[in-house]
Amino acid sequence: MADTNVGLTVQLHDGTSTYTDIAEVTDVSGLGLTVDVTETTHYSSTSGYKTRLPTLLDLKPITLQVNFLRTGATHDGTTGLLYVAKGKLARQFKIRTPAAATLWEMTCYVTDVTINPPIGGQVTGSFTLTPTGAPITTP
Repeated sequence: MADTNVGLTVQLHDGTSTYTDIAEVTDVSGLGLTVDVTETTHYSSTSGYKTRLPTLLDLKPITLQVNFLRTGATHDGTTGLLYVAKGKLARQFKIRTPAAATLWEMTCYVTDVTINPPIGGQVTGSFTLTPTGAPITTP
């Protein structure tokens, strides 16, 4: 049976001791990893096909879609994701399932902030988190 993500939370560490749920996240995309490979084909290779070996792992950037809260503590330029981006700060993030288990925990930089202010309607936005280093994952 497929998993549901109702109740999924993304949490931001404040840099000292506390994790806080990022407010009004409407979608999380890009969570995953890639494996770099290096070609190892040599003159004695007889199959006619290239051979490769896996090398480094890399976490993909994660995009958070939000209902943007200009003065919200987890979005704003004083303590929130906008502040983290402008300060070029590395912060711990947790992505938690509805059962409160931590699915992924990682250090990220906020590398893209987009705010979409329509003439009428909800102001939305997105934040891109670019991980650095190894994550802690829970199956």
